[in-house]
Amino acid sequence: MKTFQQFNESLKDYSNQGKNVRVPGEDTASFGKLFKDDLKQMGKYTNPKTGKIEYGLKGTGGMLPDPRKGYQLRQFATGRGGITRTLNPFLGKGKGLRSGPTPLSRQSGRLVKQGIKSAGKALIKNKKIAVPVAVIGSLMALRGKKKWKTSISY
Repeated sequence: MKTFQQFNESLKDYSNQGKNVRVPGEDTASFGKLFKDDLKQMGKYTNPKTGKIEYGLKGTGGMLPDPRKGYQLRQFATGRGGITRTLNPFLGKGKGLRSGPTPLSRQSGRLVKQGIKSAGKALIKNKKIAVPVAVIGSLMALRGKKKWKTSISY
């Protein structure tokens, strides 16, 4: 049985698998860049004649098979293509769920934190909203429910 430290290390290795490979500097990349890369990684199908990677139906990000191509339908139904490939843990190392998290999923915590922070700054800059928020925060602090920082400078 693994110790907690060994478990932590293997989890860290899994989550950092492929970091900065598809999106260089992914720690500072924008949401749009990460989202586009995430879509590119989802809908993959292998052309049996050429062995090359193809994408499925246009407009779905490749997640759904092109109904005109029988091999894509077969791969989709058996979990070897499209969105079913992305979710399949039995494809082998480096494929499906075993390929590691995408850059978007690794950076989602940072992106959410940035969004909340910028929304908070926008609320404080808007005087019509900032004053009522400060008053409500002060009233709640006086009632002893929650202590908020209410120092707002104009």
